[in-house]
Amino acid sequence: MKKEWDDIYKFGEARVWYPDEGVVKFCSRYLKKKMDLDVFDERRLVNRILDAGCGNGRHVLFFSEQGFDTYGIEGSDTAIKVAQKWLDFRKLRADLQTGEVTKLPYDDGFFDVVISYSVIDFLSESDVEMAMNEMQRVCAKGGYLYITMISKVDSRFGKGKMIDANTFVHDDSYSEPITRRYFDLNDIKNYFRNLKIFDIVHYEERFPDQYSVNKSPLQSRSGLKSYLDLQKPLEMNLKYAMWHIAAEKA
Repeated sequence: MKKEWDDIYKFGEARVWYPDEGVVKFCSRYLKKKMDLDVFDERRLVNRILDAGCGNGRHVLFFSEQGFDTYGIEGSDTAIKVAQKWLDFRKLRADLQTGEVTKLPYDDGFFDVVISYSVIDFLSESDVEMAMNEMQRVCAKGGYLYITMISKVDSRFGKGKMIDANTFVHDDSYSEPITRRYFDLNDIKNYFRNLKIFDIVHYEERFPDQYSVNKSPLQSRSGLKSYLDLQKPLEMNLKYAMWHIAAEKA
């Protein structure tokens, strides 16, 4: 898996250079809202934030810009190098290291907030449980976790080779075949059973049938531009769908 993601980040397919809107909203609603160029409305006292599975650092940079003591961990050496280069370019600071979300190298209760965006989807069932346990372990009591999970109503669910329950190998998303696990509300109830959920959003984007469902998450090279004849019936059957869950550690 590590080599696959190193290859993907090496060629730039998975690199994203702006924070997700859901993460920005979570920060503004519950942590800190920017009111002016250098004025913030503190919603909650937060010191250390961990981005578990930080990729090339888009959310690490966002939280660092907001003034938080930010940490990022990622399984791909290539992605970490890109993230560090980006931090240096922007003259920002964060603690980055290569590692796995299933075995986080931090003390118990070290972080006030743990986020993990588009990471859980790519883990096996046993690894999902381990990652959830690890993220809860390193989160302080009363701290927040913000985690996303790809939804079973996403159009990619059921496509590709099925290798486990709700788990499929897709070979049309990245340069390398990728295994992805899909989730519904019952799964969320299970994995968040020891947490107090205070915000949940089922985010959806719909596309005409002639587009690629990867249009939204991957900015893919295919399926982005297609002229539409609105004099004909327009079928909006392709769907990109993801759960965004915010919870408090009891």
